[in-house]
Amino acid sequence: MSTRSERIKSLIEQSGRSYQELEKLTGIKKSSLQRYASGVTTKIPLDVIEKLANAFNVSQEYLMGWEEKKS
Repeated sequence: MSTRSERIKSLIEQSGRSYQELEKLTGIKKSSLQRYASGVTTKIPLDVIEKLANAFNVSQEYLMGWEEKKS
């Protein structure tokens, strides 16, 4: 599993939100969120990275695994 997938999964768990709640918040389909978090889908569009970073209040660089600091 990639750093990006691990971070997405971790942030989802830490948020306490369900995939369905995140779907409503971000506009990203629940099934896509599950694939990103599990590492099944490795190519994540930049607009999705931006939406997830905003939803979890972290930087896009952190989400991508390029930085260790969340913001």
